[in-house]
Amino acid sequence: MRWGLWLCSLLSVQALANEALQFSGFGSIGIVTTDSADFGYRRDYSRTTAVFDGQWDWREHSNIGVQLDWAVSPQWDVVTQLHYRDQVDTDLNGLLNVGFVRYKPQPNFIFRAGRVPFDLFLMTEYRDVDYAYSFAKIPSEIYGIVPHRHLDGLDAEYLSRAADKTYSAKLFYGKTNAQISADNTNSSRDFKMENVVGLVLAAESLDWEIAIHHTQVRFDNQYAKPLVDAVTSLEQIFPAFTVLWPDAQQVISQLDLDNKTARYSSIGGQLNVDNITIMSEIAYIRSASETVHDVYSGYAGFISHQESWQWFFNVGFAKTNRTDDLLNNANVTGLAQFQPAFDTYQGARFLNDFYNMNQTTASIGARWNVTDAVALKVQWDHSWIRRQGSGFWQPPMTGGLATREPGEVNVLFLLTSFIF
Repeated sequence: MRWGLWLCSLLSVQALANEALQFSGFGSIGIVTTDSADFGYRRDYSRTTAVFDGQWDWREHSNIGVQLDWAVSPQWDVVTQLHYRDQVDTDLNGLLNVGFVRYKPQPNFIFRAGRVPFDLFLMTEYRDVDYAYSFAKIPSEIYGIVPHRHLDGLDAEYLSRAADKTYSAKLFYGKTNAQISADNTNSSRDFKMENVVGLVLAAESLDWEIAIHHTQVRFDNQYAKPLVDAVTSLEQIFPAFTVLWPDAQQVISQLDLDNKTARYSSIGGQLNVDNITIMSEIAYIRSASETVHDVYSGYAGFISHQESWQWFFNVGFAKTNRTDDLLNNANVTGLAQFQPAFDTYQGARFLNDFYNMNQTTASIGARWNVTDAVALKVQWDHSWIRRQGSGFWQPPMTGGLATREPGEVNVLFLLTSFIF
């Protein structure tokens, strides 16, 4: 599929001299600060850094993007978007947010191939365009826990229009990869998903929209393989291992991600009544691995539009459904007497704690449209983090675990968002 991405980029370069080319861009300059020394704020699971008490950070929410649209003919066009958001990989593959060829044989059929937006969310198509929505920061409980932004593959969409309403159905297939970071290690690893198959059913009018998403993926990750090898070796060289941890093989098998499947289902929508907008998304992740636990999450937001001002309030939640007794049969004191055995246990505990979220966030803020292309935003978040629920937040030190004590965090966001 990568050759297709390069082709989209090359076609866009060739289009620079073409009159049918449209160039546009977007970006934000954002400042974030927080009052917690224990829970480090980060934009999503891909971030290797975090913001702690007393720090004023501009990297988490500052970004810049450019997009080229080339209308080759009435039926064919090429779209390429490069986006820099302080990500780990800044080569062409890392910067290429979307890059696809689109074919519209008829007004109600659309086909795209290349790097297309990964259609999981209500705001998928403009997730990174801060100017396009009222919030200074979209809810982490939905958008922060899945950092994957695009799909290398294809999608097909059918649209039907009746009066002032549009109905659509979209199918997509491909693969995706994103960087994942935890444990405050200042490093990240690939998190690959193959055989991604999804369906989106949507309806909208001038005053409302609703969308139902369902996606199935297969994980392509070898995170647990070192633990599988370690358990096999320990059973041979450390005879007491099977006594100290009798179900180690079963535990590691449950934690293994490779070739396991997961499903993401959600429903979202918004309603516009006079100068009021109400929007919400509810999602459920169901996974066959004990590393990526089942998660219930969602948010509900209220936005008031007053001339060039928008005032908003939002409540989001995320709750992991995990097997709390997965590691209970391990004799930790005994395993600690032999370092390789203890390291293996710690590795299993890390995987089991990695994707734990149990929090509620209340947000309030405002947006001021300075011009038709510039907006100033301010937002205050207050998060209640419950037991075994701080996986989204970075610990204050390398090696800190995601099952820290409950706590509360205040986070302040100041953004200048723009388009050009």
